[in-house]
Amino acid sequence: MRSAQMTLAIAAALAMSLAGCASGSGTAADRTALAGLCPAPTPPDRLRAIADYLERAQPDPGLDVLATEWERLDDGVRILRGEE
Repeated sequence: MRSAQMTLAIAAALAMSLAGCASGSGTAADRTALAGLCPAPTPPDRLRAIADYLERAQPDPGLDVLATEWERLDDGVRILRGEE
């Protein structure tokens, strides 16, 4: 069964990620400045915990959207910080 608490935690983390990052291209200096404003990428142990939860949770289109957005934003932060 999907946990409302987990869904809310994912939504809150996504909101923080959206507030901290901006899309678009810019100079290296702009990227460096933005990298300091973005939240840290999700640590590997948290990524595994999220993946484990998503595999156990009942299928739900909303949960799929949250997972996709989490992955997209985490990838963006890693690229902005030069970690990918």
